[in-house]
Amino acid sequence: MSIAIKLASLWGQGGAGAATFVGGGGGYSNGTFSVSYSGAQAGDLCVIWKTHQGVDVTGYTAQAMPARTPWDGFNGALYYRALTSGDISTGSVSVNTAGGCITAYGIYRGPTTAILQTTAKAASATGVTVSGFVKNGSESGVLAGCFHQGSSAPTGPTVTNTRESVAGTVFGSLRLSDYDPPSSYPTAGNVSWTFGATTNGEAWLAALR
Repeated sequence: MSIAIKLASLWGQGGAGAATFVGGGGGYSNGTFSVSYSGAQAGDLCVIWKTHQGVDVTGYTAQAMPARTPWDGFNGALYYRALTSGDISTGSVSVNTAGGCITAYGIYRGPTTAILQTTAKAASATGVTVSGFVKNGSESGVLAGCFHQGSSAPTGPTVTNTRESVAGTVFGSLRLSDYDPPSSYPTAGNVSWTFGATTNGEAWLAALR
């Protein structure tokens, strides 16, 4: 089993204010996965994605993928929390990954919420397309993500920057990207990902505000 993780910085521009990428990470785990708050400060936004919802992350707002169609796979979920001084003092949060799943996370300075806008799933396909959403002008970032059950990280739109990439695990592959600046996001335009093989997958778009 091999795990590849890529990190990059985010400098969102426009909307309600710039979102600065503080740090992040990701990986496969069967048990618990530790999300580190290293470098964060009170008020920063921590965004976590798990490839199946399972047990909620304590203290976080959860937003699950909708009904498992057209494939009966793992129901991914996005979690977010504006960190407090107590969180910073504790230094991390444990994510329940019992049964095995991929977790990826990013910490952003500026926004305080990460709201799922649109989602899509595909069965026995070589890719998945998610419908775009109309921005309301308050976005400091637009986050795009994709998970599939193959061994290579999915390939997304070329105008995004990859923030977290976990590939080649026993579970599948996950990629989180963002539009930088948010103005490069094509309002209401479809966003397509390719898997590199015929498999099952899901994709989503979220607004950082």
